[in-house]
Amino acid sequence: MNLRDYVALIREIEQLDQRIAKLQSELDHMTPRTKPISDTVTKGKKGKKPLGVVKIEGDQDYREINRKRAELFSRIQLWQTLKAEAQEDVAVIEGIISEIEDPDTRRMLGYYCLDGYANWDEVAMMMGEGWTAVACRVRYHRFIKQLEEGQSDERKDTGTCGDDNAEGSLTEDWTVV
Repeated sequence: MNLRDYVALIREIEQLDQRIAKLQSELDHMTPRTKPISDTVTKGKKGKKPLGVVKIEGDQDYREINRKRAELFSRIQLWQTLKAEAQEDVAVIEGIISEIEDPDTRRMLGYYCLDGYANWDEVAMMMGEGWTAVACRVRYHRFIKQLEEGQSDERKDTGTCGDDNAEGSLTEDWTVV
């Protein structure tokens, strides 16, 4: 996971929402799980007169529809799980960016990663007077390098691979994009 994953995660969540809504609509328009049916039959005849009448009740066979309903429901559950995981990752990234002490770096990362501005010219324009695309890009890459150095120093100190860090710390698995 890296900072640029934020935009991809947001798009994935939107896509999953659309898929879930489409399948849910399809499920809602399917016929009911069972449909009661009934019929009246005669027990037999003695001559021209029936021996009696019996009402038979049961449910119409919807096995194929119910199988498709179960498949759609399992896909919806899978997509909801993926959506929940993506939302957790988004929260971690937002938390890390919000913990950055330098307000300019925090704003810059907000524009570039959270708001999804596609290039550094747009970020520099949002940052305001005195900022150029090159200055923004250099500051971003220095920040990422600082994160990586902090991560490698911690690995040397603790002997871990970075996965054991507390959630939301600035030394998680962040890479240069």
